[in-house]
This record gives sequence, structure tokens and C-alpha cells, in this order.
Amino acid sequence: MVVEITIRQAAVADIADLVRLRRMMFEAMGYSDPAQLDTSDAAAAAYFASAIPAGEFHGWLAVTPAGEAVSSGSVVFDQHPPGPGNLSGQVGYIMNVVTYPPLSPAGRRAPHHADYAGVAGGTGN
Repeated sequence: MVVEITIRQAAVADIADLVRLRRMMFEAMGYSDPAQLDTSDAAAAAYFASAIPAGEFHGWLAVTPAGEAVSSGSVVFDQHPPGPGNLSGQVGYIMNVVTYPPLSPAGRRAPHHADYAGVAGGTGN
């Protein structure tokens, strides 16, 4: 199935989509306890609500022409002590890489978009 998608940076207005896709990822990993998933959803929503505006979380969504977010990829940076090979000390952690299964081939660009946007590799903020 070929679907035209747009890759865009996630914003606070996208929290519900980020949480939905994250839950889909955990369900695919075998988590099945609804109460545990609901608790995780609430914690993730609270995290996104503060981390997105603070610039601590960088996420991207693959969105269909109908406006449905079908894939995501994100990165956060951990601060480590600087060293000869990494003077900033920033270490990127890629997470939340998930694509709605029927659209998987079309959504593969989402996780790689961070690199093109100049965020990955410690070049972002």
C-alpha cells in the first residue's frame, strides 16, 4: 500500500497522537495489561506536555493527507561529561519508533527525519 505522507515535527497539540502511537509500540512489544498501559499513557502525556515546550523532547510524526498520524520517531539528549570524542557531552537516545503496521513501508522515513532536521548527532539544542 502506497500512501502519501508528510513528516512534521511533533508539537504539544500532538500529544494524543504521540501517546496513541507509543501505546501501539508497547502493545507490539507484548505489554497487554490495560491498567499498566493506561498509567503509562498518563505519565507519557504529562512528560510530553512539559518536555516538548522545554525543547527536551524532539519528535516527528508521519501524517497522511487525511491528518492521521501513522508513524513516529523521537530523540532526547542525555548530558554526559564531555570527552575528547564528544566535547558537548550530549548523547542522543532514539525512541518511540513505531509505524501503524499496514503502512509500515510508507512510514519508514519518520525515524530518520531527525537527522535531516539537524537535531541528531548533537547538532541540535
